[in-house]
Amino acid sequence: MLWTVLYHVNPTTITVALALSFAAALAFACLRPPMRVIVALMTTVYLVILVAPISSITAIGEGDRWVVWDPMLSFQDIGGEPYPSPVAVMVNDEVAVHYSSKELPVEERHRWDEPGVEWLFSHGKPDGGLVLTDSEGEVVESPQAVAVIEEELEMQEAYASRVEEEGPWGHSGGLALQERTLNTLLFVPVGIVAFFAFGSWTARLLFGSGLSLTIEASQWVLAAGRTADVGDLMVNSVGALVGTLMALSAAALVGLRKSEPLGEAGPEQAGEELEPDRSR
Repeated sequence: MLWTVLYHVNPTTITVALALSFAAALAFACLRPPMRVIVALMTTVYLVILVAPISSITAIGEGDRWVVWDPMLSFQDIGGEPYPSPVAVMVNDEVAVHYSSKELPVEERHRWDEPGVEWLFSHGKPDGGLVLTDSEGEVVESPQAVAVIEEELEMQEAYASRVEEEGPWGHSGGLALQERTLNTLLFVPVGIVAFFAFGSWTARLLFGSGLSLTIEASQWVLAAGRTADVGDLMVNSVGALVGTLMALSAAALVGLRKSEPLGEAGPEQAGEELEPDRSR
């Protein structure tokens, strides 16, 4: 499945992908293959893979139709959430405990009321300990509840340390950065192919965005479990633009090489060129 590729997205694979893309651009600039055919094949492959994979065909029409209009929403998940707050865990079948860094106002505690479950509320003390109170704000004693919260907080601290140690390309904090990067890289070849397939700059610049918009709209229409995301449209368009600039650089490099003289003319050749025509 496509999502498994996310575990292999890192600076090394990004560099390799961009290098291969530029090599392909150089090949297109030199060989000039039938680019319209390549455009048609690429468009078909992208639509088949990204709109509704084979594994999702049976789910067409069964999912909800959602559009994420905020393009920055998915970027908020980059880096993970080291300290989820508030924390709410079950102590046993009848008691649950809520933890927050600051004391929760009594009026907000009743939002957690649940039939058959007694809610306790915990918050940190200045000295680093925990205070445990009931829904009315009265201090209560429950070593079991305190132990549950302390264990949860230890797990969170270990998680935060792991996320920090792994850095932005780690997997513990989620794969949001890898997903956005992959979406950008996927459309670099689109920009390259569009540059050599079309003579109009309008078509070259808008083809990638148009393909991405078609994919997002199709995902919404098919409702096969995928969400139409304006953020995807944005990063895909950026990837296509990067591909266009790569293709432009490759074309300029090949054109410059072809325009260079093969070498200086030899004496005999130079003499032939400079000798006047005496046949007249």
